[in-house]
Amino acid sequence: MPKNGINVSLTVVGDGQDLPKLKLKVSQMGLEQNIHFYGKVNHSEVPKLFAEHHIFVMTSRYEGFGYTLVEAMASGCVPVCSRISGVTDFIVSHGKDGFIFDVGNTKQAAIFISQLVNENIWQEFSDNAKIASQSRFDLKQQAKSYGDLIKDLSQNPPIITPPLPPDNWHLPPGLKPRFATYLPNSVKNILRVWRERLVAVNTTF
Repeated sequence: MPKNGINVSLTVVGDGQDLPKLKLKVSQMGLEQNIHFYGKVNHSEVPKLFAEHHIFVMTSRYEGFGYTLVEAMASGCVPVCSRISGVTDFIVSHGKDGFIFDVGNTKQAAIFISQLVNENIWQEFSDNAKIASQSRFDLKQQAKSYGDLIKDLSQNPPIITPPLPPDNWHLPPGLKPRFATYLPNSVKNILRVWRERLVAVNTTF
């Protein structure tokens, strides 16, 4: 049991190139009894997994759309996720049906998780998460939203800038080799986290 008296376990689902490093670190920290590696799962197993767990932790730095957040909320699994402006803060209502922490701020994430150990608080968030997922992201609501969007675009088509002639195209600066290209991954990850935190702070209202 951790020093703060909160007894929790973590289930890691999925695989990837960093999985061996993660398993090694868990072993070095002596946390094998608290952290379980589930491995790769079929999508059909996902609802059952969410229903068996209380909290879903998503530490992504980038997401097109956090679909797994919606799946978790639909199962009553309360999300604790990193802030990705226009994505996670669109899906999760912070302090109501989940918690959002700044990218890379593990201490902040741990505080939010510890709050959800309280059964009454967790139950309130879980109920709110189910309601939010059903009212905002069920198939009928999504179909209506897409229909309204298509109707609006057809009636008020946006002004589209004409394409450039091929001779005017050039490689964007961001795709060219830069100083950061030659930095070790560990250094680039640190710089990336600080940059994302700065952006999160500047875009939070």
